[in-house]
Amino acid sequence: MMVFAQSLSIVSERYMESISVSKIPGFHAYGLADIGIISLAKQYLVLTDDLRLASFATDNGIDVINFNHIRELAWDIFR
Repeated sequence: MMVFAQSLSIVSERYMESISVSKIPGFHAYGLADIGIISLAKQYLVLTDDLRLASFATDNGIDVINFNHIRELAWDIFR
């Protein structure tokens, strides 16, 4: 957690007003957080364990890593 806290000083944050997010197609199906992430992530890599969000991101041309796939690799390594 200490490394994460220290890394926040070099991370840039983006913000989008909720009212703007609510007007984006997919808002009613995916909600505020997921559509906000997808809208802001066009030039970033999204890390998630939410399969639904990962699929939606992929469908919209956004690079995504699903943590569940990484977990599966770790399970294979330690078997």
